[in-house]
Amino acid sequence: LFKMTHLNLMAKNGQGAPFFDAIADVMHGVAFVVIASVFLFAAHGWATVTSHVPESSVRMICLCLAALSATHFVYLLNAWFFIDMASVTYPYESSPGYLALVAQFGVTCYFGSTMAATISNEAHIPRKNFLGRFMLVGLFWFVVVPVTVLIATLLDPYLRAKSVAIMRLLVDASVLTGLVWLPGPAPQDQ
Repeated sequence: LFKMTHLNLMAKNGQGAPFFDAIADVMHGVAFVVIASVFLFAAHGWATVTSHVPESSVRMICLCLAALSATHFVYLLNAWFFIDMASVTYPYESSPGYLALVAQFGVTCYFGSTMAATISNEAHIPRKNFLGRFMLVGLFWFVVVPVTVLIATLLDPYLRAKSVAIMRLLVDASVLTGLVWLPGPAPQDQ
């Protein structure tokens, strides 16, 4: 809502509402970290295989979330205060933007390897199938923004920011729908 208000005002007056834009960016960053935490804890089997995640795993999850939070925060600060929109098409085309993408790629690798280990250690076939679907949804969610940014470099500059923004919104909506659908009962359980 805040982002749409900002963009609507920007179309009318050329400036928009930077405060609304900043609120929208912070809210998206917080939602990103919350969703990432759900995926990372589930990768360790929390709420699916076990109710307890070992202390060392919790530390690693916190490290991943701190890396994502810090790089996203630096990315936002750079976008708000240091990017001259005349010299850069959109904030991902900056050092903090690339750093945020690298951090996300690293967390994606950690999520995938941890979830694969959890799946391989699971003997219960229905739970293993659920974890496999959960892993696919999680990998899709983690990978789409970096891939979209890479694809956007092939597009005309005026289309890049729109393409990445649209993909982020579509992927977030799709993944949240998938996360609501995944824990539902399977047809054989109904």
